[in-house]
Amino acid sequence: FGQKRYWLIGVLLAFTFMTRATAGLGVLFFALDVLFNRLNLMAKFKKLGLILIPMAISGLILMMYNFVRFDDPFNNGYLLANDWRYSERQRFEQLNYGLFKLENIPTNFYYYFLKSVDPVLLPIKSLWGNTYLLRPPYIMVGYPSTSYFLVSPIFLYIFRADFRKKIVKLALLTCFVILVFLISYYYTGFQQVGPRYLLDAQPFLYLILLNSFRVKVLSKFSKYLIFLSVIFNVYLFATLTKYYT
Repeated sequence: FGQKRYWLIGVLLAFTFMTRATAGLGVLFFALDVLFNRLNLMAKFKKLGLILIPMAISGLILMMYNFVRFDDPFNNGYLLANDWRYSERQRFEQLNYGLFKLENIPTNFYYYFLKSVDPVLLPIKSLWGNTYLLRPPYIMVGYPSTSYFLVSPIFLYIFRADFRKKIVKLALLTCFVILVFLISYYYTGFQQVGPRYLLDAQPFLYLILLNSFRVKVLSKFSKYLIFLSVIFNVYLFATLTKYYT
């Protein structure tokens, strides 16, 4: 938004891509921004090259790295590393199942956006049968996490953003592409307070959030919402460390 040093954007995205491939999909935002800018064809080609060439180099480095490890440039080791909890039959089925599949979308969508906290219950026996009472800490994070909007309620504001703005459209499209890969992935991650994989799209969700406010000054309600959600997250994290360490 300032100097727009595309070579630096490309280098940073390349490092991001080498860390997490899905986070590297953020290159789409910058590439589309260049394509839809009022520039001549040569200027667009130059700026795209500054962004995409570092990405291509990082891709080649990853392929060489994979070849050294597994004799296959396209084998990143995820299935080999993540199948330790399966039996031999489950491992065989998982390898055939693949890392990404459409059948994963309903489950992952629930965990990412709908799942709430779990109650902490004390079983009670009575004349009328077994029942349960809430006991401290009353609620806790259940496997694998809680909803994104439960731990980050301020981001509910994104639904009132002006989707006619170019920057909002580009950020929304980038988020959608990243999200498609995330929610079709076979795994949601270990025990966590919120869906940490969604951090791949967080910079662009943040851009949409910024454009959802009509004025630059936050309202008192927004400030209170952020403050209370921070306290709530600390509370959830305390329950997580108590029951899962």
